[in-house]
Amino acid sequence: MVIRSKYNAAREISRNLHVSMPSLLISYLFKRNLEVRLLGSTISISPLNAYILANILSRGWKVTDVQGNLMTLTSGDGEVSITCRTNKGGDLGQIMEIFLDNSYNYDVRSKVVIDVGASNGDSSIFFAKKGAKRVIALEPDEESYALAKRNVEASRVGDRVILLNRALSPQRGKITLYVYENSVNGNSIDPQNMVKLGERVIPKIVESVTLTDLLNMVKGETVGLLKMDCEGCEYSVLGNLEREAFERIEAISMEYHNGLQNLRSILESNGFQVEVVGGQDGKMGYIRARKL
Repeated sequence: MVIRSKYNAAREISRNLHVSMPSLLISYLFKRNLEVRLLGSTISISPLNAYILANILSRGWKVTDVQGNLMTLTSGDGEVSITCRTNKGGDLGQIMEIFLDNSYNYDVRSKVVIDVGASNGDSSIFFAKKGAKRVIALEPDEESYALAKRNVEASRVGDRVILLNRALSPQRGKITLYVYENSVNGNSIDPQNMVKLGERVIPKIVESVTLTDLLNMVKGETVGLLKMDCEGCEYSVLGNLEREAFERIEAISMEYHNGLQNLRSILESNGFQVEVVGGQDGKMGYIRARKL
């Protein structure tokens, strides 16, 4: 079954990225990146990201620009344009999850969304295109934030997406962000609860805001969806949030990173019906919570 799966993956890459089977075999055997020719440029890409890219292209998206290690993907209808990193992080996988697998399957039409961990802006663009009235998006990493600004503008949703170069924390002020050298989607303010990837971590001082600060930005409005993918900040942020703030949130979509801990009890005690989908290792999983 595993061999069959890898063979199918190789066929998908070969068909959509025009990579020869011998090149694929060498890449798999020696754990090397593939050299793929796109729009007259050659990019170096891992076999996993090549498979994800091949799937994205097979579903109507197009590569519309390549500049060094940056690739711009545009949806078939031309409504979404996202520039991704091909040499680090999981930008390509996020496009697959968000736009093609519909991982955020919520009705956000005419609602306010708070997007914590906006990365390169992909989820914020998704919510805006789904009809959100306003998206308040947080991304503390400078590189990801710059890409998010670029992508929000290219996808023409700047009138609805407010991007903040901030981390989410229980307290407002300066805080340490632990930045992975390559896995930029794993950065966190919480070294204890962040995913341990065995890479060099670079500490950087960034500005932080609280969830109450974000709720105050929309005055008395209810938040239709709080999306949290902050690589560990969820425990301290939700654990220190007042009940009054929870009352202004209709639904929460969250990825947890170091076990469920007390997240379920926090949400249930504040009036949410909680669905938990755990990962195989018990560490990472997903929570979908809605008001009863």
